[in-house]
Amino acid sequence: MEKTSTIGSSECLLCWQQEVLECTKINQTDPDENLKKNDKKCKSIIIACLSDSYLEYVKDKDTAYDMWKSLATQFERKSMTNQLYLRRKLLSTKLLDNESLENHFIKFDEIIRELKAVGANLEETDIVCHLLLTLPKSFDNICTALETMESSKLTLEYVKSKLLDQEVKRRMNVESKNEPSAAFGSH
Repeated sequence: MEKTSTIGSSECLLCWQQEVLECTKINQTDPDENLKKNDKKCKSIIIACLSDSYLEYVKDKDTAYDMWKSLATQFERKSMTNQLYLRRKLLSTKLLDNESLENHFIKFDEIIRELKAVGANLEETDIVCHLLLTLPKSFDNICTALETMESSKLTLEYVKSKLLDQEVKRRMNVESKNEPSAAFGSH
């Protein structure tokens, strides 16, 4: 399956950090000097981030906006096939025993971003439910506690925060079980 985008969020962040991201969103025929300068920077960043095989899609484009639109047209296919592929990927995503929640959240968030990029409509509560469904049975207690809360308070960030708190408590319990008991110390 083809990746839904050629330039990822890290490259977008690079453009944004250099204050030129607006060049990929604004189509101006007669920009001011500052915008021309930023456009030139952004074009350079886009070209630097593309592999040689994708340069063909942007080589005849005059502005960063045109380059970005060309890449989006080519790679951000908002088809039902892509949505189904990503939804299957989301449904099959599970937290592995040896995986940290932070790494799991990164993978989960990437799938959600990709789904939104291909036109999927996802409400916050849907995303929270999907995240909770990725967790193993060992998280059932925290999931049950979260289920009893008012749904308007269950934001993705809040749920992630509570899950991370739970992970810290688990680590502390494991560490305290692994420490030798002071009652059996030698004198």
